[in-house]
Amino acid sequence: MKSTIAGALAFAAAASAQAPLYGQCGGEGWAGPTTCVSGSVCTFSNYWYSQCIPGTAVTTARSSTLTTSTRPATTSSILTTSSRTSSAAPPPGTGFPSVSGTKFTIDGVTKYYPGTNCYWCSFLTNAADVDLVLGHLRTSGLKILRIWGFSDVNTVPQYDNWFQHLTASGSTINTGANGLGRLDTVVASAEKNGIKLIINFVNNWDDYGGIKAYTNAFGGDHNGWYTNTAAQTQYRKYINAVVSRYKNSNAIFAWELANEPRCQGCATSVIYNWAKSTSEYVKSLDPNHLVTLGDEGMGLPGDTTYPYQYGEGTDWPALLNISTL
Repeated sequence: MKSTIAGALAFAAAASAQAPLYGQCGGEGWAGPTTCVSGSVCTFSNYWYSQCIPGTAVTTARSSTLTTSTRPATTSSILTTSSRTSSAAPPPGTGFPSVSGTKFTIDGVTKYYPGTNCYWCSFLTNAADVDLVLGHLRTSGLKILRIWGFSDVNTVPQYDNWFQHLTASGSTINTGANGLGRLDTVVASAEKNGIKLIINFVNNWDDYGGIKAYTNAFGGDHNGWYTNTAAQTQYRKYINAVVSRYKNSNAIFAWELANEPRCQGCATSVIYNWAKSTSEYVKSLDPNHLVTLGDEGMGLPGDTTYPYQYGEGTDWPALLNISTL
C-alpha cells in the first residue's frame, strides 16, 4: 500500500513538472517546465515563447539564443529563404487583393479571411525560422499576416537590426542584411507559402523607434509629428523605399500607414488630413494594392464611453470615407 502511494506521489510530482495543454514550455528566460502533459507537444512559437499544443510528435523546445548580424551593411542584400517544411504548393496569385463589400477578394476568391499578427517575424535572423512560421500559418489556414515594416533608431546599434537611422543632419535607410534584408526574407517566404502581408511604416508607440525616434531627430512632440514637415518628409522617403521594393510582389495584401496612430487631445482633423494625404501618396507609388490606416476604430457617435470618444484624435466614420483607404 505504501509503495502504491509513493508511486502515485512520484507520478503526480512528474506530472506537475510538465506544462499543461496550451501552457508555456520554453522561451528566453523561461525557468518552468519544458515538457508537456500527455497528448500535447512543446511547439516553438518564437524565441521568447514555446507552447504546449495538441499532438503526439516528439518536439523539443527551441533554443532561445539570438543570432545577430555584426555587419552594419547599407547596400542592398536580398536573403534567400530555405525550403518549406510542407511539399504542398500554394495556388498561384491571380490579381491584386481587393475589397468586395464587407469581404475581401484574394486570388479570385471572395470571403472572410482569417489572419494574425507577427511583429517579430521581421526581426528573425534565421531564414529557416521565417519559413517555419509562415509554413505553419499556411497549414493552419491563415491567409493574412500583419508584420512590422519599421525599426527606427537614432543611434546605429553595433549588433542589432535597424531599418532606418533618423538624424536631423541626414537619415539613412538600411537596405542591408540587418535592415530591409530582414523584410526581404519575410516577403520571399510569404510568396512561397501563399501568405498575404500587411506591412506598416511606423509605430505610434516607442517600441522599435516609432514616432519618438522621429521627434528625437526632428524636434517637436508626438502630437506635432503629424504636421512636422521635416519628419513627414523623411517618413515619406521611407514609405517610398519600402513600397518601391515590394509593390510587385504577389505577397502584398495592404500597406499600413502606422501601428495604432493616436493624437490625444487633438482635433480629429489632424489625423484625418494626415491619413488622407499620406494614403494618396502611397497610392501614387502603388495604385494596385490596398492601403489601411492601422487605427483602432476609436471615435464613434452615439456612445460617450471610452473608446468610443474622440479623445484619441480619430473619427472612425470620417476616416472610413477616405477613398484612398
